[in-house]
Amino acid sequence: MQTFGTLEGLRIAFFFSGLFGVIGVSYRALKLKETYVGVKGKEKKRIRSLVSDFFTDNLFVLRNATDEARKLLIYAVLASAGTAMTVPYTSIYLVNVVSLPPAVYGLLTNVAGLISVLLLLPAARIIERVGLRKSAVYASLSIPVNQLIFVRAKGTDDFVTWTAIGGASGALLGPSLTALQANLSPQEIRGRIMAMFSVLSLITAVPAQIVGGYLFETLGPLSPFIASTPIFALATLILVRIKEPGPRIIEK
Repeated sequence: MQTFGTLEGLRIAFFFSGLFGVIGVSYRALKLKETYVGVKGKEKKRIRSLVSDFFTDNLFVLRNATDEARKLLIYAVLASAGTAMTVPYTSIYLVNVVSLPPAVYGLLTNVAGLISVLLLLPAARIIERVGLRKSAVYASLSIPVNQLIFVRAKGTDDFVTWTAIGGASGALLGPSLTALQANLSPQEIRGRIMAMFSVLSLITAVPAQIVGGYLFETLGPLSPFIASTPIFALATLILVRIKEPGPRIIEK
């Protein structure tokens, strides 16, 4: 009965987190305004035409994207794969394997979110001083290190350290990656490239979650986290090879 209650509580938590995520994304989508005025077609495309043009449009975007933007796309795919392999099974591992009380796991999750919020403003200052690429590299480098901390964790203190590092790296990685995506994308196709970052990441996440579940059940609960570590390391290596665009001068 206790296990059923734990799983039911996790389902409820996932439901509300997903609900709030949908609300947040919907609100931002409704408030966004287009900053680039493109050429409007004279005729409306039919659904069949839209479907047939889907792949050719994406190939066009990839051909016209800069080399650095394509590298960043590869980074996004790898990071998405590593994340999808582990995130769905983190709560299951902590609650069912480590026997961490669900309330404690919820507290750790809230602490990570609180750290990210509190460090957003200092992170912006760090990004301005260090640069976008270096900030993203430092934050990305902490992810495989944090995975090793998680794998070798022996008690609550280790999981608190894992939570704190995750929250801090998230505060630094999110803004720097978003800015890099925008700066490395040509203005004319920026919207479509930004969409590709999301679409490719979501497509990658589906098989990665299946692989993570297979490893969890066959090789052991820690195997997805161990397997994701070199993936995150490879993603960081690709991020190191990206050349950051020149600084923009902002007049005050």
